[in-house]
Amino acid sequence: MKISSNRKWYIAIFTVVIIIGLLFVWWMSSSDFESSYREITQQYYGVVAGQVVNEIEGSIKYGKKLDSFYDVGSIFGKLTNLLPAGVKEVITNSKGQVLYTSFDNSADKTTYLAAVQNPKVAEKIAAFPKSQKYLAIMQAPYDILILPIFDKDNVLAGSFMLIYPSAAISQALKPEQMENLQLSLWTMLVMLILLTAYFLRAPLENEAAGDPEGKNPGKPAFWSKHQRVIRLVPVLIIMLGIGVQSALMYNQYQTKSRSALFNGAQGILTYIENSISALHQKGVPYEKMYGLSDYLTTKVQDTPMLWNIRLYSTVADTEQALQRPNTWQISAPLAPEAKDQNMKVEIQISQAYMNEKMLNMLLEFLAVLSVAAVVIYEVMRLPDLIIFRRSKKFNTSSAEQYADISTGLRILNFLSFMGMYASMPFSAILMRHWNARILGLSTDVTAALPMTLELLTLMLFSMLFTRLFRRLSLRASLGISGVLVLVGNMLCVIAAGPIQLILYRMICGIGFAGIKNAVNAVISLGSDGEERTGHNIASMNAGLLGGIMSGGSIGAIIANSPGIAYAFLFTALCLLLFLGLIFYNIPWKLLQENEKLVKTKEKVSGKETWRALFNVRVLKYFLMVTVPLNIGLMFIVAFIPGYVQKMNLPVIMVSYGYLFNGLAGIYLGSTMAKLLSKRLGRTLSVALMLLLGGAGILIIGLSSSVGIILLSTALMGLFDGFGSPAAMNYFIEIPEIKDKVGVINSLAFLGVMGNVIQMISPLGYGWMMLASATSGINVPVILGAVYLIFAAAFIFPARKQRPKQDLAA
Repeated sequence: MKISSNRKWYIAIFTVVIIIGLLFVWWMSSSDFESSYREITQQYYGVVAGQVVNEIEGSIKYGKKLDSFYDVGSIFGKLTNLLPAGVKEVITNSKGQVLYTSFDNSADKTTYLAAVQNPKVAEKIAAFPKSQKYLAIMQAPYDILILPIFDKDNVLAGSFMLIYPSAAISQALKPEQMENLQLSLWTMLVMLILLTAYFLRAPLENEAAGDPEGKNPGKPAFWSKHQRVIRLVPVLIIMLGIGVQSALMYNQYQTKSRSALFNGAQGILTYIENSISALHQKGVPYEKMYGLSDYLTTKVQDTPMLWNIRLYSTVADTEQALQRPNTWQISAPLAPEAKDQNMKVEIQISQAYMNEKMLNMLLEFLAVLSVAAVVIYEVMRLPDLIIFRRSKKFNTSSAEQYADISTGLRILNFLSFMGMYASMPFSAILMRHWNARILGLSTDVTAALPMTLELLTLMLFSMLFTRLFRRLSLRASLGISGVLVLVGNMLCVIAAGPIQLILYRMICGIGFAGIKNAVNAVISLGSDGEERTGHNIASMNAGLLGGIMSGGSIGAIIANSPGIAYAFLFTALCLLLFLGLIFYNIPWKLLQENEKLVKTKEKVSGKETWRALFNVRVLKYFLMVTVPLNIGLMFIVAFIPGYVQKMNLPVIMVSYGYLFNGLAGIYLGSTMAKLLSKRLGRTLSVALMLLLGGAGILIIGLSSSVGIILLSTALMGLFDGFGSPAAMNYFIEIPEIKDKVGVINSLAFLGVMGNVIQMISPLGYGWMMLASATSGINVPVILGAVYLIFAAAFIFPARKQRPKQDLAA
């Protein structure tokens, strides 16, 4: 049987998608679990080292001095059997000066000392918060766990450190990672066989129309119901494969996590057993050990994973005879007081704690899987784009070509924003790691400078690019912008200090401003009418939402595991893919022809442009649409994380808030935009947007339950996914804007206005939480009510107008 070119292309493209997709899911899951496992390991190290710190603090309270502590070797020796061989111990004074180490005879003594004597470590010790039990920092190539030591007056006397190679955690997980990689490869092979068999047998629409090579499609793939089914089946196969792969990986990682938690309890049991046995060997009977019950009670209270510790004498016990595994209870024998006496110390692990940790792991794993599924689903649009690129309809003024542009805008914005948001928010972490201070500003304020100045640069150059690149072609200006943003991110990888990082992020801001300007031009020029412009805006916004959600999650995983430098590399890779796709897939010849037509229509003076922008209807739009829209867009970023922390809710709630917000905006919001915008008209669409935003903010003022918070974030996702394209479409169709500003300039102006409001919004949300807590005024309810009032202002005038006449209210 002869295989048509179209079938070969489908098989080749989906093969690449499957290979990259499953390896991507494996990498994301492995990296995320490595971060979780690192946290579990640090908790164990912190608990075990905490026992030693308590002993040191007890000795200090009875008159010993930390800088003249004797028999330190025995203190370090207590940890020898409880911690891996690669973990070394250090005791410092309050200034960070090293007093004692367990690596005096080690060949790596110099590198260990260089790490612990770094000035940044000393600063961390001096500023150690009393409420914190330990602090984990990374000082390449080591991880350092710092525990404070306080004197009898509760003043910082020094610190107890554990230092170990950062790669030790990765090495501990290597067997599970390799086994999961093998499972992923087997899953990949089965999926490739199924998909190849499917595409060899599936009836392609072009072949049914007598065009097996697909050179002249009657309808684009994404317009045909038949072709949607053809694309849906491989998507379902791939998602099913990812589900199987993820379930197998989760089972492996869950077992490893339980083992790590159990080992932590075992370590504590060993330490308690040694402490009690040492006292007993000095001749103190168990029943006369003063304060033993209080000592064990303190251990349980300070260690969430423990439920109970008891010391008892048994008459009969089936534990040794049956040798059944017990995941909730472990015990160790003690020396008997009398002949035939069977003494034991027993630890009961908290089932609630273990179940909570496993639930958090499951929720985190599902969140990562959801993000991976979104990335793969969005990439699934590539086959149709590439197939259409080869057809005769490409670069022609046809309905099929304009529909292809809409689809291309979605994946292009997805790639660009996923790349930018994988690194942009995390530059603050790097600044804090450097403990950077500029012009006397605090560390927290300085940490925000790279992102703030990048956004400021983006805003300023968004206004300038339209004029700066007027003499250049669209492709040339895009190429220059692409080079700037790629070079900026590559330079961030090697940034040696805060000033360099800020400058490099500003270069990225300039480049990204040019990219946004080019995308705005594609939205405007890649349209055959008002309805298509609306579809282009909706596609752009859906890709933007998906990119921000996915980029933030992927960036967090990269920053926690390989390091922030790799996040900048990931950004550069995504933008390189973006540039390759936009240059290859966008019909530039058609856009140039459309641009000539637009230029003849948009020859207006700057004076007329400013007069149009200060028109009453335009000012009404800025006040009642632009301001509420951009305040609402910052809801998930600037309000939800602080609100979750204020309500003492689990941190995982922030991840699920982002997830609910993103999924609702990407898929439900964009679908609503396509289905309802034409039926409702522009004015009622804006009213619905404000209703959604008002409801989302108002309900969180009425209740702080988990369900309400997730519902609120989902409503604000719909507000963004449906409202952003509705608001943009309304603005560009206001007669004064349409006739005297033009689509490209108006979109750029909206972007600038939006950036200004979004930069101010975090301060407003901070004040909102403060005012609600101090004055008792329910600010979210008031703000939600304002949104509803604005919605009513659009609803009632719209009832008097027919949708066809609804150019602007």
